[in-house]
Amino acid sequence: MTRYILLGFLVSFVFVFAQARAQETSGGFSEGSILIGYDNRTCNGTLEGSIRYNSSILNTEFCDGTSWTSPTSCVPPAGCTAVGDVCTDGSQFAGFMIYNNATCEALFVTDDNQSTSSKFKTSSGTNDIATDSFVDGRANQAQVSPIASFLAFDLCETLNRHSKTDWYLPALGELNLLSENHVAIDAAPPVGAFTTGGYWSSSEAGTSSGWYQNISNSLNGVTVKSNPGGVRCVRRD
Repeated sequence: MTRYILLGFLVSFVFVFAQARAQETSGGFSEGSILIGYDNRTCNGTLEGSIRYNSSILNTEFCDGTSWTSPTSCVPPAGCTAVGDVCTDGSQFAGFMIYNNATCEALFVTDDNQSTSSKFKTSSGTNDIATDSFVDGRANQAQVSPIASFLAFDLCETLNRHSKTDWYLPALGELNLLSENHVAIDAAPPVGAFTTGGYWSSSEAGTSSGWYQNISNSLNGVTVKSNPGGVRCVRRD
């Protein structure tokens, strides 16, 4: 009987332990995150399966038993290798984004706000983006039509700044990257710093609403498309 009780306790303990997870609470998250540090040891069979964060490439790496390898290759742009740096064209390096779960690309942001009170769209009640993306604002912007009715999108679509014309309204994930790195971006200093209000993303929430993000505190939410919000355009090569 004692053996069966002990076995039951061990099974219960293993089950409970399997449910444990790291929880980051400083930002008011509902689910949480795990903070990964740097490991300077040589990758070998003993460390196989380990992961680390490499700040020099701003990406995670895993040990495959032979070498530390990044799931994707993130190459800092020439002339502006650190987040917040002003690039040769005057735009700023905002950080890296992973697209299609495979491609790591540098994201660039303008040095000023394009608006602090623009609308997602002049009206609401229509499913405007057939295939919504929370990662790729460029894909979202390509689907809205006529773009003149989408004021926040149109500001980026028609923008000619830093000798570039391929700007777009960032998706919620890209806007979150700007939020995570806003201190470094504002420290450049840019022409116009981020404001404390919410910024429009290009991610649609429904027929009547879209997603926005407060850059200063990383809080995001949903609001009516005709409500005013900030606009800061991004691009990538």
